[in-house]
Amino acid sequence: QRGGNQSESHCPPAHRCAALPTRATASEAMASSQQSTIGSVRTALWQFGRNAALSAAEYVTPVLTESQFADRGVITPEEFVAAGDLLVLRCPTWQWMAGDPAKARPFLPLDKQFLLTRNVPCQRRAQALCVGADEEMLLSAGDGDGGEEEWVATHTSHVVQPEEELPEMMISSAEMVPEMTISSA
Repeated sequence: QRGGNQSESHCPPAHRCAALPTRATASEAMASSQQSTIGSVRTALWQFGRNAALSAAEYVTPVLTESQFADRGVITPEEFVAAGDLLVLRCPTWQWMAGDPAKARPFLPLDKQFLLTRNVPCQRRAQALCVGADEEMLLSAGDGDGGEEEWVATHTSHVVQPEEELPEMMISSAEMVPEMTISSA
């Protein structure tokens, strides 16, 4: 680190971007700001259009009263609640949530608006996913007219290994409930 007063970078050692001073001209900063604004406006418009289309489809599509799971792969609200109840019973990481009352769907019980999973055990730790992330190779691709594009290939030394048999993980309901202490005032 230069000067000793910079905060530690979260980049891999080969990519200490925070340690390198950069200078941007006013025009570069303005162009970057405009691109960012255009990108965020484009995203907002796309999300607005998507939400409007989904709302319109939900408005004109009736709530199912007969099961069509075998024919079309869709279920009724009663089947959804029954399947969710079974999921919550069999898998302790799942739970029903009520959500925002203003957004509640009238065809579902108020306390069973959606399912949420928490504390899902993972066989692989997050650190294991980062192995080889700093191994990069620059690839060139072009159309032959001098318009070369460069791409970065990551994890270049990674070799896919066959999946090994992983032990079954069981979590008791006691492990899921945090301990509470009550203090007297």
